[in-house]
Amino acid sequence: MTNKNLQQSPLAFAPIRCAGPSRVQIVCVEEETKHGLADASNPENPHLANYRNWVVEDIPGNIYNGHSASAYKQPNPPLNSDAHRYIFLVYQQPTSKKLQETFDDDLRVNLKVKTFVNKRNLIGPLAGNFMYVRHL
Repeated sequence: MTNKNLQQSPLAFAPIRCAGPSRVQIVCVEEETKHGLADASNPENPHLANYRNWVVEDIPGNIYNGHSASAYKQPNPPLNSDAHRYIFLVYQQPTSKKLQETFDDDLRVNLKVKTFVNKRNLIGPLAGNFMYVRHL
C-alpha cells in the first residue's frame, strides 16, 4: 500500500472482553520505518521514533477497567507528510498483580519497545493492529 492509495475508513476499533484471570496491557506506538519500529517525525527520517501514543495496563478483561498509564494522544502527523503508521500491541502481564505505573506524558519520544517489554516481563505480543494516518 502506498500513501496515494490511502482512503478514509470508518472506526473499527471497539473494546472486547478477555477470557481468564490474566491482565493485559495495550501499547500504541507510532511506527518507525526504514530500519525498524515509528514514523515520528517523518517516515523518511524517523529521528523521534518510537513515539508513545498510549499505554493502558492492568486490563482485567474490559479496557474501561484498565489503568491508563499514559494518556491517549491522538495521531497528529505533520501537514502534507507521508502517512504515519500507528501500531496497537497487546501483551499479557506476567502475573495478575497490578503494575499501576504512570509515565511522564511530556516524554513520549524514543520509546524502545523491546526494552519496555523486557523490563516489565510482558508476554507477547498476543495481538496487534495498525492504522495509517495522513494529514492532508
